[in-house]
Amino acid sequence: MKPPMCELCSSGFDLSDPELGDLLYFKKTASDKAWYKKAEEPGFVGHPPNAAWFCGDHIKKAKELLDFPLGEALQQMRSELSEYVDLGDKEIIEDKIKPLDSIIEEETIEPKGFWAKVKSWFIR
Repeated sequence: MKPPMCELCSSGFDLSDPELGDLLYFKKTASDKAWYKKAEEPGFVGHPPNAAWFCGDHIKKAKELLDFPLGEALQQMRSELSEYVDLGDKEIIEDKIKPLDSIIEEETIEPKGFWAKVKSWFIR
């Protein structure tokens, strides 16, 4: 079983309160049904392929899509969420996130120094 981390935003949550998040089961596909058949074998372990954890911020929308296979539900939720994501000024982003090869060539950063440099871009 996967740990309780939201399938959309990867945030973890406390299982003691279902409003903070929960495990939801979506419509089974043919391959999901085959997985469940195999899961009946002694000693089988794993996370159901049609089950996913959702945090309190995303569970309401996820519950609206339980009649869809998990993949379709996630695709729909991600497309709806992407409409609200604002990455800010494109020029600033392009300036900050350079291809790794060019950074290494330009500044000949040692591996440990390289990650410190990357971290400095995001932590101020």
